Amino acid sequence: MTRIPPSVRRTLIVVLALNALVTLIKLVVGARTHAVTVLGAALESGLDLMNNVIAINFQYRYTRRDSNIPQDSFKKHLVGLNASARF
Repeated sequence: MTRIPPSVRRTLIVVLALNALVTLIKLVVGARTHAVTVLGAALESGLDLMNNVIAINFQYRYTRRDSNIPQDSFKKHLVGLNASARF
């Protein structure tokens, strides 16, 4: 089975950490200023954070050596992971 390069894994983890930081900052600023728009932006950042967690989970599940997922379906998921990492 083709392995996803470690650079993709590192990128997903860095993006996850940065999204967590942005979400936390937006929540603090929104709570202190009572601005609903900032809290809405924090919600959107939280959804991005959840997307990154799902992408890391997929990357782990589809690249395990004992995975029972057919080889030909892996390429489609790899494209999805790369698209997710870019957004």
